[in-house]
Amino acid sequence: MAPAARFLALGIDAEPHAPLPPGVCGAVAFGPEPARLRALTARRPDVAWDRLLFSAKESVYKAWSGYGGAWLGFEDVEVAWEAAPDEAPPPEARTDDPAATGRFRARLLVPPPEPASPEAPPGPCPFPSLLHGRWLVRDGLLLTAVAVPRPVPHPHPHPSPSRTAPKESAR
Repeated sequence: MAPAARFLALGIDAEPHAPLPPGVCGAVAFGPEPARLRALTARRPDVAWDRLLFSAKESVYKAWSGYGGAWLGFEDVEVAWEAAPDEAPPPEARTDDPAATGRFRARLLVPPPEPASPEAPPGPCPFPSLLHGRWLVRDGLLLTAVAVPRPVPHPHPHPSPSRTAPKESAR
């Protein structure tokens, strides 16, 4: 799937491209998410945004739990779509299977998990509180994925000997 040397965690989810059953969206969408779903649905009614939100959160949960995080509730992650997709095609050109793609941001509303691996670097947990993901709707499915990259180590500059300590003057 992804090289472990490059990624801390990976979360992938696939769902049928269909609206969530009645009442489920209220258990998934919190804070500003219901208003975002309404705005997106008005713009692209051919995309099942409620199910896409569910799937995006599932991808985050899979990455989180794979890293060693405790249980997350739907209220523990806030999803925002990075860019509204193009407007829906005209009604006469619509199909039940739109092709749409985009990106999302998921903000963790809880402290990050401790690393599950004993080989994890010491110090603050590198699991970020803001994750970036991608989504796709095609062939009757919607897919979401979140990849959490490992931090890139930055070499610490070694000070030159002339800068480490002031020179003592001869008396």
